[in-house]
Amino acid sequence: MSKETVKIDPVVLAKQVEEGMKKDALAAHYGLNISQMGAALKAQGLKIRKFHAPAFVFVTDDVATEEIDNPVTSPVTDAPAEVAEEAVTAETPNIWKD
Repeated sequence: MSKETVKIDPVVLAKQVEEGMKKDALAAHYGLNISQMGAALKAQGLKIRKFHAPAFVFVTDDVATEEIDNPVTSPVTDAPAEVAEEAVTAETPNIWKD
């Protein structure tokens, strides 16, 4: 009675490693012992990444969200188009005039 050779698709193995499967889970999946799975990973140049919980948490600030939803408008943007254009041209000298 001889042991059957395990066939591993390198693309599938790489995807499993990328998705975070650990060496012991991969060994169980492929029916190998952990040292054989380590040798298979090494042969493909794959490393199991350690998971570290992030040291930060994202929070939402109701005030910041409200400011985004209701931005403060400036008097120039509330004015009619010709008045706003006059304000811009009056403040910006035209250096290209001869």
